[in-house]
Amino acid sequence: MIKTATSFITDNKYLQAIYDSAERVLLSSVKAFGDRRVLTTSPDAEIITLNSEVLGAATLAAYDTEAAMNTVKAFLATQREDGRFADGIRCHDGAISAEYDALTGFCFAEEALGLYYLTRKKDDEYLDALLSALERFDTYLWEHHDLNFNNCLEVFSETETEEGVGTGRFTPIKVDHYGEVREVSPFPIESGDLMASNVAIRHTIARIYALRGDSENAKLWNLKAIDVQAYLKQSLWVGGTGACFDRDYRGSIMDVLSIN
Repeated sequence: MIKTATSFITDNKYLQAIYDSAERVLLSSVKAFGDRRVLTTSPDAEIITLNSEVLGAATLAAYDTEAAMNTVKAFLATQREDGRFADGIRCHDGAISAEYDALTGFCFAEEALGLYYLTRKKDDEYLDALLSALERFDTYLWEHHDLNFNNCLEVFSETETEEGVGTGRFTPIKVDHYGEVREVSPFPIESGDLMASNVAIRHTIARIYALRGDSENAKLWNLKAIDVQAYLKQSLWVGGTGACFDRDYRGSIMDVLSIN
């Protein structure tokens, strides 16, 4: 493991206080989950999530590379047999449990590979495990979240979205049922968020194959990523607004944008 260190010193006492406070919060968020020290969401938290902690591990790596990589390894260790990643891992009173609810908003593939470069490129076991996990997750997505086979990934409920339950973006659709107005769920939704994550996953797989000297598979996976980009633009991009919008189960544009 490469030795890392960081420091920040300024005569501006307010800026120094901000830095010192941020550093203190970051380091106090590192906790023991079983035999691993990992980065949690906050000093008071008992959970690590796939939409922030692996991203945060990239910052933590400058202070504690082992704990940063352990955060990734925790998600590799809890990947389901069907290939789905846990979106959260909890440790309460020493008991560890994994949650498989959300499927969008992940910051994982590129961030996990970035940590590999801090191992002096000697940790082939980490690289191989990451490659296998990403390929399995890619397979899971296309086998289970493109049920109409139109090359656009879907989410099936609010719980699978980054925003979760209760957001206005997923309001019921009003339909006329023999003269009676009824509200029905907009799900399944074709998700730009999930498609974008898959592009990052596929490009990362290609980069790992390139690191392993396998140019043929590197080219193949880059082309697969480009295919997803093309379908994303074709299906969800609205040129006049310069943004991607999800589509409801009828194929209608959901004209609400949130942080995603």
